[in-house]
Order: sequence, then structure tokens, then C-alpha cells
Amino acid sequence: MNPEKYSRKQVSTYFGELVFDLEKIRDLIPKEVFSKLQNAIENKKPLDPEVAPFIAQAMKEWALSMGATHFAHWFQPYTGSTAEKHQAFITKLSTKTIENFTAHELVQGEPDASSFPSGGRRTTFEARGYTIWDPSSPAFLLEGKYNNTLAIPSVFLSFNGLPLDCKTPLLKSEQVITGKVEELLEFFNIREKVDVFVGAEQEFFLLDRKKLEQRYDLLVTGRTLIGADSPCEHLTGAHYFGSINKKVLDFMQELEIELYRLGIPIKTRHNEVAPNQFEMAPYYESANLAVDHNHLLMDMTRKIAAENGLVAVFYEKPFKGVNGNGKHLNWSVATKNGKNLLKPGKSEEYDMIFVLLLISFLEGINKYGHLLMSVVTSDGNELRLGIDEAPPAIISVFLGKQLSDFLDSLIYDSKSLKTSKGKVIHENIHLPPIDMDTSDRNRTSPIAFTGNKFEFRSPGGSQSLSPPLIFLNTIVAYGLEKILIDLKKKTKKLDLKEAVWSIVKKYAKRTRRIRFEGNAYSENWKTMAIERKLKDLGKPHYGYKFLVEKECVELMEGMKVYSHEELAAQSEIFHETYYRKILTQAKLLIDMVNTGVYPALVKQFNIEKEINSGIMSKERYDNVFRLVENLILGIEKLKREVEKVDSLNSSYEKSEFVSEILRPEMEALRQISDEVECIVDAKLWPFPRYRDLFLTHNL
Repeated sequence: MNPEKYSRKQVSTYFGELVFDLEKIRDLIPKEVFSKLQNAIENKKPLDPEVAPFIAQAMKEWALSMGATHFAHWFQPYTGSTAEKHQAFITKLSTKTIENFTAHELVQGEPDASSFPSGGRRTTFEARGYTIWDPSSPAFLLEGKYNNTLAIPSVFLSFNGLPLDCKTPLLKSEQVITGKVEELLEFFNIREKVDVFVGAEQEFFLLDRKKLEQRYDLLVTGRTLIGADSPCEHLTGAHYFGSINKKVLDFMQELEIELYRLGIPIKTRHNEVAPNQFEMAPYYESANLAVDHNHLLMDMTRKIAAENGLVAVFYEKPFKGVNGNGKHLNWSVATKNGKNLLKPGKSEEYDMIFVLLLISFLEGINKYGHLLMSVVTSDGNELRLGIDEAPPAIISVFLGKQLSDFLDSLIYDSKSLKTSKGKVIHENIHLPPIDMDTSDRNRTSPIAFTGNKFEFRSPGGSQSLSPPLIFLNTIVAYGLEKILIDLKKKTKKLDLKEAVWSIVKKYAKRTRRIRFEGNAYSENWKTMAIERKLKDLGKPHYGYKFLVEKECVELMEGMKVYSHEELAAQSEIFHETYYRKILTQAKLLIDMVNTGVYPALVKQFNIEKEINSGIMSKERYDNVFRLVENLILGIEKLKREVEKVDSLNSSYEKSEFVSEILRPEMEALRQISDEVECIVDAKLWPFPRYRDLFLTHNL
């Protein structure tokens, strides 16, 4: 891509030019065929097989005209990222070579499935897997230096039909939640299709590539395994929302052009709290598309960063003592004609719908909130959640004073929802009056209602949005199911309005324990949470267990989102991913200390010995000697613990061991290393320090 080509151009003139969207399809296929495609997408129904040949032909013509020579089914295995297998359009005939793309090639692919995580559902020699086209997410082009590749969003299944991806259960969860909401609307004689809408705020660090090539802990694991605190204190707030560095702004503008061409509606860009940390966020989109676009955003951020001599780091906690990366999931439900059902104040009818959705959300979180936390804990998020920069691993919901007071008042028989806004008027200066929101924002809460949506702040920066979104959709669908059952019973005896307020009053009482309006970072809240019997899922191995327990299995099988077998596989994958990542970090830490830190300390020790003739104090000499001994002991101790992991039987035992034993030993060795860093001559230290990495003007 040549960014100069798009310089000063209106975004609307090239937005989506690399996407084979419905507008392009409409112009290339018969009207009746397009109508079948559109109907299948909007109603979430199986696609008529007669449609595929027309789409394949149109897709090929468009792709070839855009310089594509290959196509690939683009899918989301349980690796947290995407995968693709490229195939050429060319077909060799007896007399000539032509470009060809059949309906079968569009609909179905067969990548080797042997090396993808399956949670024990298949062995390595069972290689067959199938990718199946997802018509609801448009195909797009991946640009290369010499030609382009047509990427076709797809699901991924094993030979026996079991899902091996994140998209399949996501689509099922969407179908469940939208079906329940549409059923709720029918009580009010509203027959409209609805969709789940998501906006994902993405945080990341930008670091100089040359410096990172000397920090292979960052390059390999995404985090610094050693590193003393930087004198560049990030809590001063100088970086947050500050003027964007020119090189970073150039990078962001180039990235935005690429994202706009891929149809990703980036809305905001800004400096984040930590040095060298930034955020970009798109406009709201339907959930399935938003997940695809978030994966693309991360891929393109890495690509454009590399082209600019930078590295984009999404890991949840790259630097000790510095704010980490989150991925805030903003969630709402709206009708196809654009009515946000989580925005009160439209009418009494829609206010009742809003309140029923609100208590359905609360009831779902009240019953299954711990499951939501189970799928966002990870090796990186374990280091981030609850560290006064991200919400705690104890689930709670912040509604704001107006809504919270309203629900509390219902218990005492009030039946009106007031949504009036106050005015802020500036006196004596020439500023316009502004509307004031009904509540402040609580950044310490895992889930906060922010006026027309819920913001789930716990997902980590490197994680796929699919697992938390799958569970959130399903949990809210459970809450809706409970409310719908009550509505059917109540409306047999009461009119609709009386039935609604009776139900809301009931659930306002039972969900009070999950609501919290205060500082969720405080010790008081931890005490209150214990009293309310809320679970603290700060340890991932603890949270993963809940995925295979009875209540989770009953929920997911009842909603037809996951089977018991699929949940067991998901839990196994989480455990295995967790312990393998920490094991890799431990081995790399040993290597860095052995080959970098220890030699530097020995050189420093020799220098101290030479000059310790009254000029340097004995305390200084003794301190260096102590560090040499402690470093040797720390390395050997960590080595012994690493060797124990393979002797453990289950992935749960391994993840528990690395969490409870290996991580503390890694931290102990790190503390010694960081102490060494503070006394070793800067010329002897083998790795770029935090202070070197955090000089934004050096990017």
C-alpha cells in the first residue's frame, strides 16, 4: 500500500475498498439470488445452496480485478489469533491455464487440523479439518508486495463436526441472545429483528524495533521478565491524552488508512496512561463483524508497526509497575433499524423494555458472572487485574446513582424511570451549555453501564474477544429466559405494565449483591465481596475449573452454545496454554539471567574487588558478593522447579503448579536481577532498560 495515494482524501471515498460487501455483491448477481443471501444473513438462517455458485463467480471476478491471485479461508482457531491457508486461483487444463473459483471452494476448505489446539478432542495423526464460509462476515483482501489474497471469513470444524474455533460458538451465542430479545419485544407487539453490537477499545504499546531485538523476553513472550523500575514515572499523567509524537501519529494515520480500506470504522486514537502506550477504538458494529475486525486491527497494527521500525505489544502486562493493556468490550443490543434497546427515554414502552433488559443482564451476571471472569483470566491478565489499573477479578456491576437508586426504589413500590439530564452552565465565560450525563464513570468496576451500553473492562489486550463475548451473550440470554418465563406467567393474571414492574421488583432484590457503586480497588470492597459470596478469580487455573462444572455445562448445553465435550476441551486448552506460556517464560528467564545478568554482575564484582581499597565501602563490596550468591541460588532453584512440571499428570496440576510455585520463584529471581541492574555499570548491562524503552521521542 502506498499511503501517499490516500493523503488528504476523504475517508468515505475509499472506505471498504478492499471488502467484498453486500453493496458490491448486489451489483454482480441477480436480484433474486441477492435477496436469498440477504435473507439468510439477516434472519440467521442456512444459506440456499443455489446461491453459492453466483457468489463464487462474483467474488472471483472482483478479487481478480483487485489483483488477487490466491484465496484463503480465514478462521479463528483456539490460539487466540487467526489462521489461513492460501490457494491459487489457477487451474491447469489440458491446453491452457485459467483462473477458477468454484462454489465448493468458496463454501468449504480443508486445512490440516492436526497442530491446532483441540483440548484432547483429536490426536495429532487425525489431521482432517473443515473450514466453512461465514456469509455474515464479508470477504476482504490481504495485500502483498506483488499480489493480493482473497480472505474468506470461516468457521473451523473437526472431521467429526466438533468446532475447533471461536467463531462457531460465537455465532450460536448471537443466535440465542437475539432470539430471546426478539421474543421479549413480541410482548410489546414489536416484531423487529435485533442484533448484538460491540465496540472494542484496543490498547497497545509501541516500542523501537532495534531496542526490542535486544530484549528477546519481550519479543518471545510479550513481557519483560526482568527490569528495574523506570525513573519515567507514568502516574504523573503527562502522557495520557497528550500530544501524539510525530512518528507515532504518522504510524497511526498509515494504520487508519489500511483499516478504513478494510472497512474497519476506527473512531478514536490517543495516548494512553503508560509511556509509549496508545489506544484505538472503532465505531460500533454487529458482534461477529466486530470480532473479525478486532483480529484484523491487531494483525494490521503489527504489520504497519514493523514497516515503520516499531513493534506493537498487546500483552496484558509487558512491564512491571507500569499500566498494562486492556481491551474494553462495549456491549449493547439494537434493532435492525437502529434503535438501541439499552438507551432509555424513548417512550414508556421502550423504557419497560430497557428495564427488563437491564435486570436480565444483572440476573445473568448474578448467577454466572464468575464464568465470565473465567474466560478472561490468562497468564497476562493475572498480572493486570486488580492492580489499581484494571478492575479486580471479582465481578460486580456499576449502574450509576440514577439507575441504582431507581432499582432500590422499586423495592419500595416506585414505578417510574426518570431519565432527565442536568445542565452544566458556564458563567462569565463564553462557553456553550452542555448536557450532563446521569452518572459518572466508575473505572474500577469490571462492568459499568455507561448510558446506552455495558462496558466490560476485564478482557486483556492480547486476547480474542470471542470467549468473553460468547459467555456474555449466553449469560444475558439466561437472564432473559428467566424474565420471559415470569412474563408469560404474570401476564395471564396482570396487564403487561403491572407484570413488568412486579418482575423488575423481584429481580431488583435478588441482584443487589452484584451491584456496587464504590471503589472496587478498595480493601473494603474485597471484604464486602466475601460477605456477598462473590468469587475472586485472580488465579486462572482456579477459574478454568468452573467451565466443566455442572452449572456451566447445564447453561451452555441448555442454550445449545457448547456441549459438555466442547467445554471440557475449552478448559483443557486454557489450562495447557496457561502453563506452557509460563513455562516458556521461566526457561527464558533462566537463560537471560545465566547468559546476561550473571556475567554482567561478575564483571561488576571484579571491578569492585579492584577498587575496594578504602575508596569503596566494605558494605558495597559485601552487597555485590551477596548478589552473586543469591543469583546462583535463585537460578538453580528455578531450574529445579521447572524440571518438576513434566512429572505432573494433568494440565490442571501443571497450571496450578506454575501459578502457585513457579511464578513466585520467577518473581524472586527477578527481584534479585532487578537489584543487580541497579548497581551494575550501564555499559556492562546487556539489555535495554525500562528508561531506554520508554523514551517516546526515540521511537
